[in-house]
Amino acid sequence: MGVHVVRKRERTSISAVLLCLVALTACSDTQEGCLDYRALQIDIYAESACDDCCTYPRLNLQQLPGRIVDGKRQLITRDSLLVRRNGDTTRLTALVYFLHDLELEFADGRLYPLQDTFSFRQNTSDQFVLQTRSLLRAAPLQRAQLQTGQLLDTGEVVALRAKFGLPSEYTIGRPLGQTRALPLALLQDSLLYDPSPGRLGGYRSAYLRTVDLDGQRDSSWVDGGASIDLRYVLPGDTLLRRSRNLNLTLLLPVTPLVDLPSGPVEASAFVAAFLTKAQIVTVSTSR
Repeated sequence: MGVHVVRKRERTSISAVLLCLVALTACSDTQEGCLDYRALQIDIYAESACDDCCTYPRLNLQQLPGRIVDGKRQLITRDSLLVRRNGDTTRLTALVYFLHDLELEFADGRLYPLQDTFSFRQNTSDQFVLQTRSLLRAAPLQRAQLQTGQLLDTGEVVALRAKFGLPSEYTIGRPLGQTRALPLALLQDSLLYDPSPGRLGGYRSAYLRTVDLDGQRDSSWVDGGASIDLRYVLPGDTLLRRSRNLNLTLLLPVTPLVDLPSGPVEASAFVAAFLTKAQIVTVSTSR
């Protein structure tokens, strides 16, 4: 009789343990997912919000070098022949510049900053320094499509604002000390690094290079940082709905660039040559 009682208690204990294990397993199987309504997609089956799994809409900015002839737009590539004021023909083989502090202007006057957190370091031994600032390195002859910012607000977009140049705090970095994933990383075609003897090196806000039919190269650039305001009005007010990417195409009339003087030029002269004449030609939204 005593043995039978002990077995019953054992069975009771085992059942309790199994119930606890089932409860713990159920808790550990709680499904996490994106529950932020501003994201591109929401996981309707998620029971709790994830820490970093949401994908948010962004600004996709396409910058295309071109010219307008008789009201028609023509794109320019490295093989396109351009005519200088003196009648010589040349090719634009490199064009790189920085834009920073990008923001959208809404019809009600609000300005929405497109801020991302980027990193840079002064040399290969320093720790990374975090800066909260939208920063683009545009190389329209090679990489026309750029992404910046997270669009977490809605409204009627009427214009895109930006500043030309490289913020001064970035000019202290050593280009060879950056990792490839950073906006300041030295790319083979960027030509923003000055390797002059006796210099530690530094970034330029812009660089362009032309090559004539005889193979003669000519270069112009903007040294150091710069901050010149730019504003591009959209062809029409565009309703930016929740969870939508904004896609803009900016046409850059780059022909006047070939007439810039050789060597260092003022930031204002570089901007006046083509960026002030640029215009947004297409606007769309997408998921």
